[in-house]
Amino acid sequence: MRHRHINDAGYSLAAIDSVIEHGQRKDWALMQIAMRDNFDLCRKVLHVANHNLEHPYTIRYHYWYHYARKQLQADKNERQ
Repeated sequence: MRHRHINDAGYSLAAIDSVIEHGQRKDWALMQIAMRDNFDLCRKVLHVANHNLEHPYTIRYHYWYHYARKQLQADKNERQ
């Protein structure tokens, strides 16, 4: 699926929101791979997901919030 605002510069906040909300498995896998070494992207995903946690039926946002936190925590542990 072609998501809005994904370009050569990477994932914008709007693109992250589009992938989370409208993406399919392939889109999610690509974003997970991109997040492995890009902790700025992890922070962006955390930011987008955090703004959607208050809705009880937004399980996708909950998943991405916790996934991004886990990635950032792993990076923090490696630096220590």
